Amino acid sequence: LVTPFLLSCPFVFEWFAENRFSTSFEIFILMSNSEIHSKPKHLYWLFAGSLSAWIPLIVHFENFWKFYYFMDEWDLINKMHMLGYGNWLLGFYGGNFVPLFKLFWSGLIFGGNGNYHLLLVAGFFLHMCFLFLLGSLLRAWGFGWFSVVFCQLIIGLNYTHIEILSWSTQSSNLLSYIFLMGILLLCSRAYNRTSHASWVTCGVIALLSLAGALCFLRGVLNGISLLGLCMVLFVLKDPRGKYLWKPAACAFLPCITIALITAIWISQHSLEFSQSGNKLDLVLSHFYYRISLNPWFQQIRDLQISVSLSLVLIQLNLLVIVLGIRISSARQRPLLYLLILFFLGNAVLLSLGRYHLPVSSVAAWRYQYGALIVFVPFVGLIADKLLELIQNKKVRVVVSVLMLILVSQWVFKPWGTHLPHWAQDRGVVTRELILSEDIIPSEFTISRFHEVTNERAIELNEKYNLH
Repeated sequence: LVTPFLLSCPFVFEWFAENRFSTSFEIFILMSNSEIHSKPKHLYWLFAGSLSAWIPLIVHFENFWKFYYFMDEWDLINKMHMLGYGNWLLGFYGGNFVPLFKLFWSGLIFGGNGNYHLLLVAGFFLHMCFLFLLGSLLRAWGFGWFSVVFCQLIIGLNYTHIEILSWSTQSSNLLSYIFLMGILLLCSRAYNRTSHASWVTCGVIALLSLAGALCFLRGVLNGISLLGLCMVLFVLKDPRGKYLWKPAACAFLPCITIALITAIWISQHSLEFSQSGNKLDLVLSHFYYRISLNPWFQQIRDLQISVSLSLVLIQLNLLVIVLGIRISSARQRPLLYLLILFFLGNAVLLSLGRYHLPVSSVAAWRYQYGALIVFVPFVGLIADKLLELIQNKKVRVVVSVLMLILVSQWVFKPWGTHLPHWAQDRGVVTRELILSEDIIPSEFTISRFHEVTNERAIELNEKYNLH
């Protein structure tokens, strides 16, 4: 509740001091729609908004400190111990070729001497970095102060990030999204300044694209989505689109290379993927539910999955997309196109890889971060446009602050309801089992992973000083 108010304080104080909006406040609003993105005041807002990432950890510190190694984390440590560090680092893991993520993750374990708290703090730090880069990206594409803060608060405080921020293996998502922001920030210069990117810039883009793909399987979409945007702009005859082809190609090549290598490996080792062609009906069903249920199913809450609900929510998605594009400026529109492509690409890859799971899994907690990245900017634009209907500037700023407070409360409050249960299930129980003398060595109650028995988990726990 306090965070959005504090973010709004500078403007409120300026109004009381000047009793009018013709000074620095109006200048800031004008700058929000200008080509200037690097003023100190803008950096203040971007950094202040990104600090909201830490609020869940600070407020619910006691519950977060209960989490412990869970499922895939035990398997990763077990494989690292069995295969040797080098073979483990450069090998596939569950259909994922993610050596850069493994390097990051294992470095935290060794650097923190097995302390799980360090992994949690690192996840929140990545969350903060992403929010700062997201805000920078939105500013670069002409989003105003309200839209930027709105997006940072909704994504920064959202309770659906419980799984992403409490399960360290999910930091692969955050790393990939951070690299995507870096790619888009560099590309935005070429598009907005109508100048061709230098080969040095393109080289950096290629490295960022490769890094994203080596952190997260769906990180291959970083380059693919950008090339897709170029095609969309070509069809729409956008003259500025020509400045994106060179950086897009540099981003696409590393991604498609990793995608092909991964696809070949999965086709040879994954039964589900190899049979996806024969299960086209299930794949299409999952795709439909993914693009309809996300993100509103979790944001509205207390809904039951059904065909009728999916029809309502997909119409809501289409309404938000159409309205967002309709009211957006020419400068903002390319970014919105890319977000749509990214959303559809995620749905395709997840449907191909997860079609064998129940339909209820399509709106799982871990998928909400990516869905919110896509839709929150659309909603922020719509909210900003609605605020413009208020002619009185004093009333508008008050309504803006109240809106930020209300939406922040809505997305943040459920942390207190859900987090204790997650902490109990994925932390307290595991810690008690490790210390228990009554567990059966051959079972899997500690790791909950079919390859890591209780006996093996206790051995790994002592070997790597996990705590």
